[in-house]
Amino acid sequence: MSAIHSEYISKLFLFDFDRKPENIPTPETLLCSLYRQLELSSHQNENGVWDNSVELNKIISKENHKYSVENLSSDNFRIITEKLIASNKSKEQEIKNKNHLYLKPLVPEIASVSHSARLSGNPWNPGAMILEEILNGCSSLDEYEEIRHNLKDALSITISDDIWAKFLQHELNSILKNDTIKKDSITNKIHKDTFIKFRRRLFAIPINQELNKGLKVIIEHKANFSRQRWINIVESYLRYYLFTSNFNKLQYCHNLVERIIENKTDNITLETIYNQKTISINDKRKNLIEGAIRKHLFSNIFLYLYLEKCGVDIDGMSELTYEQMITTIHKESKNITVDEILKLTNEIIKRNHSEEMTMLNMSTTKNMKEFFEYIGRKREITNYNNIQDINYLFIKDSTRDYILKPGIGLTYSLVLIASKLNNDGMTTISAADLSIYFKSIGLNISTNEISDGYIGNQLNLLGLFIETPDSEGGIQIKKPLA
Repeated sequence: MSAIHSEYISKLFLFDFDRKPENIPTPETLLCSLYRQLELSSHQNENGVWDNSVELNKIISKENHKYSVENLSSDNFRIITEKLIASNKSKEQEIKNKNHLYLKPLVPEIASVSHSARLSGNPWNPGAMILEEILNGCSSLDEYEEIRHNLKDALSITISDDIWAKFLQHELNSILKNDTIKKDSITNKIHKDTFIKFRRRLFAIPINQELNKGLKVIIEHKANFSRQRWINIVESYLRYYLFTSNFNKLQYCHNLVERIIENKTDNITLETIYNQKTISINDKRKNLIEGAIRKHLFSNIFLYLYLEKCGVDIDGMSELTYEQMITTIHKESKNITVDEILKLTNEIIKRNHSEEMTMLNMSTTKNMKEFFEYIGRKREITNYNNIQDINYLFIKDSTRDYILKPGIGLTYSLVLIASKLNNDGMTTISAADLSIYFKSIGLNISTNEISDGYIGNQLNLLGLFIETPDSEGGIQIKKPLA
């Protein structure tokens, strides 16, 4: 951890990241980690996953080996892992990790043998982060427990799942009874600080609250899809959920500091602090992420110094509630000279970072930057199955920069959610209503973009575009499953 994080941001408890995000080597890591976190797989620890992958590879490589009551041969199961449930590897993974099985997380038991955040050491736990972000969007613990229970139930393999999913889960259960496969129980649960902040806030963070609504829709409509199609929708939404909720988390301290600097402290409330940030089609990923991280670091240092000037005890700063912080700012703001704190903040940043060691190269912020870069980008095709990533948020443009252009899988998932939340009894949703929904979850997409732009083209490819004007002169979009 850098000096800036240890001396300022971590002490300013309310706006620090409870779980520091790191690189997501594969999008499937999110869902596999969530399986483990919900205790749906035999092996539930983030450690040891890739060791199990190597062991499984050895088992299915043995000639004529029988491991299930159906006596499915190792040759046949190897065909399944190589051709039917294989997921993409990067070129580096293809070279370095030849003995690791990269499998689609169609069923929970896949999480015992595939997709962990690191090959060795102590991997971070994105599954726990998913649950933490769900909690941040809840108004009560009862609401959180209900979502968690329903999510676990939906991700489980039950009698209502299709025969392919039940067969695959059964075969994996059989083979994983082998003694060489680790079956460790879960060791990394939701961060205690998330619960502490939740109790101090008792306020559902708006963007997380909206994203939770979408998650509920996906859970409720599992029965409308095959397991494979539904899991694809889940994966696309989890990628968007974590990117958006964490990207907005970088904005909150800046929202507060901006009002302090502009001498608008009387208007500071939880609602103004947690005002969401929207992103637009063709926004450059580099500008979005690097700009947000810089603002996050600068604002946290400034607020720490500001509260210190307000008389808040440094050692007690982590004990502040949100109400106490806001009350202190309201009371002391007229006695504080903002220009002095701005100058000191810039001096601290300059003192801690040479030209070679910028804020974005600190270990913590570098890991954070990699998280945002990897979770939303389109994955390249590297295997012979020609598996396309359609669930991305960012894609390379002609200049090789990543820009915001959601994949068709993610677009379908979001339109599905918008349609189900727009419960007006109609079989179509207007471009205006779809635009409003997009904005509620952090996407600034106009009705023109939906009618005639990039999103309109995707809707046309999905067969959801209807050439019928509505009363406002826009277009109507067919609701999925209507």
